[in-house]
Parts: sequence; C-alpha cells; structure tokens
Amino acid sequence: MAELETTFIPKKPLVAETPAPGAPKAGRGLFNLIGVVIFIAALVAATVAYFAKVTFERQVTLMSRQLEIARGAFEPSLIAEMQRLDKKLQAATAVLRDHLSLSPLFVELEKSTLKQVQFTDFNYAFEANAVEIKMAGKANDYKTIALQNDLLALNKYLKNILFSNMVLDEAGRVKFDLTFNIDPAFLKIAG
Repeated sequence: MAELETTFIPKKPLVAETPAPGAPKAGRGLFNLIGVVIFIAALVAATVAYFAKVTFERQVTLMSRQLEIARGAFEPSLIAEMQRLDKKLQAATAVLRDHLSLSPLFVELEKSTLKQVQFTDFNYAFEANAVEIKMAGKANDYKTIALQNDLLALNKYLKNILFSNMVLDEAGRVKFDLTFNIDPAFLKIAG
C-alpha cells in the first residue's frame, strides 16, 4: 500500500504575497538608478561651474590690480609729452607725403638737354593737376631747338611741351621761351 506522508509544513503559501508599502517595484529600480546618476552628475557640474566662476573672478580682480599698478608706473607727464610728439610726427609725415621737390625735374632736364642749349630763366607754378614750368633759354640755331623739342618729347614725365617767342639775339643765337607741365606725382618726395 502506498504510504501516506504527512507533514505539517505547507509546500505552497496559503495567501499570495503582497509587497511591503515602501518596497520598490521591479520595473522602477532601473529608472531610480538613472535618476540618481543624473542628479549626481548635475550636482558635480554645478559645483565645478561655481568654483570655475570664483576662480575666474579672482583672476580678473588680480589682473585689474596689476593693470592699475602698471598704469601708475608711467608718469602722466611723460605720456602727455609722447602724445604731443606723436602728433608732431604725424603732421611731419603728412607734410612730407604731400611735399613736392623739383630735384627729379632737374635730373631729367640734365639728362635731356643738348649741349648747344642754355637755359637762362626758370619759373614754376602749381596748378590743380600739374606743375607748370616756364623757362627761357638760348640755342645755337632753330635746328637745335627742334632737336631739343624732340628730345624733351621722349621724356614721359614732361607734357604739353611748347617752344615760343623765338628771336635772334645780337650774337646770332636763338632766344626762346619754353613751357611744359609735369605730373605732381613725379615730384613727390615720399612715394
């Protein structure tokens, strides 16, 4: 016969277990862990930002003090004198930039004047876009004046060349007047 086993310890619970009121549910554990990690990361980031702000403010304050000390090291009278000198140098630079020198003209005339031509008078006038040169001179004959005109015409800096008032003097030489224009840019000292 089959033996009947009897035990007083139940194999299954008699009532279904209900979780305790404060116990976490199985699905909430992962979300709680993520929330705690995010909270801690935000707390760390806020702390780092606060200390960085305080450090930068200290550096700005320190640099401001150093700047004030450096400003105090310069004498205000020396700074004022240097500013006056700077204004004078700027004015001198402007004068030199706009200054015209006739030296380049004389160099060009020396290169392009025939030996048989002699200049006896020189005048110049500044016009809006050119410098007008008026000269008087003597040459051996009319042919020399024509050659001189051709030679001057080859010079790219001389414009509107005009020989006029040609007359013979007592010695048989031809007296003449010469006018031409020069671009002021050619006569500027500072390029």
